[in-house]
Amino acid sequence: MERVNNLKNVRKHNDYPNLKAGRKAFNNMFDRTLYNPDYADVTISDEFSNLTSFLDWHEKNYHEVEESKKWQLDKDILTPGSREYLYVCSP
Repeated sequence: MERVNNLKNVRKHNDYPNLKAGRKAFNNMFDRTLYNPDYADVTISDEFSNLTSFLDWHEKNYHEVEESKKWQLDKDILTPGSREYLYVCSP
């Protein structure tokens, strides 16, 4: 799996008002799979490997919450035990 950041050096984008939070979630997902031994066998789907594709999903699903509750990207909330981050469309 290759991380594709097709928005390098872009800090604001009209299509992605939550760009900063989306980019952080994208990079954290990759960092976990690359550097955390507990995630050594976890993969990232092609759709989630591309920043703009990930951001499309993120914009549809992200919502701000109070500071005490952090918004988290979870690979196995819909399929317990899943070992892949997947693109799941929101209803």
